[in-house]
Amino acid sequence: MAQLSTAHRSTAYRSLFGLEASTYQPHAVHGAGRSYPETNCYTDIIIELLHARGDEPLAALGYLVRSDFEGDQFTFFKPPPEDLERLFGIDIHEMQPYRPLPTQIAEQIDAGRTIIVELDSFHLPDTAATAYARAHVKSSAIAEAIDAEAATDGWYALLTNLDPGQADATRVLLLYKGQEAVERRYSAFKGPLAVAALFCKNNRRIAALVTVICLALLIFCLIERQARQALAGKGHTKIDGLYAGRPAIPTGRLILEALSTMKIIPSTGHDPPIIPQPTPLQLRLLDLLGI
Repeated sequence: MAQLSTAHRSTAYRSLFGLEASTYQPHAVHGAGRSYPETNCYTDIIIELLHARGDEPLAALGYLVRSDFEGDQFTFFKPPPEDLERLFGIDIHEMQPYRPLPTQIAEQIDAGRTIIVELDSFHLPDTAATAYARAHVKSSAIAEAIDAEAATDGWYALLTNLDPGQADATRVLLLYKGQEAVERRYSAFKGPLAVAALFCKNNRRIAALVTVICLALLIFCLIERQARQALAGKGHTKIDGLYAGRPAIPTGRLILEALSTMKIIPSTGHDPPIIPQPTPLQLRLLDLLGI
């Protein structure tokens, strides 16, 4: 864990220095024009950590003059922790993660610290030149910022009475996301009814009234469904002039409002019932409804 002196916290994310990935400029040793592209994950992150703080990381590389050949390899390219503490006041030591790592990273950043974590390079696009999607090689990363809230984006905690055999997690989510199709009718069910107020003396009459309202709502929905299906069959989704003289997707309410001015003359003798002078819009709706 690297002990730092400054913490920055915004409402969107936690950040040590308030850096933005889109505008951040890495140190010159990591510039695109460098002649030696080989990397060392630990030293690389220390260089950028110091650079982000406003320090000159080259001052930490003096230990290289003491590098040697250890018989079968060179001394590992790693700034000694005591040098970092003496030069920059950065204390690096091990810590034991005992909670979800994002939680601990966020807490440490709030305290002005950060955490160096070891990751699998197989899943890190930044290691495309060495191991990404090709080999499982350890790589180190240091957290400058973390968006703890974004870690839960796209997650839903759903409780259902369906058995696992009836619906898996995907099916339960689809059913949950489709509930708006039912809830859209709540306003119609609870809204003002075009009938006189009724006083129900007992529970049976209350149940009967609810049944009548549900049947009316069913008819209301079927009118809308029939009009939309008929429109879809003709390659359209809207009816011209349906809402304030403008095209609109047909709803049960708009259809009934458009038909509300119609009158019917009952049949007499051998004369069938007729609807005198329906408007073009009303004729279109009657055709879509198959009437």
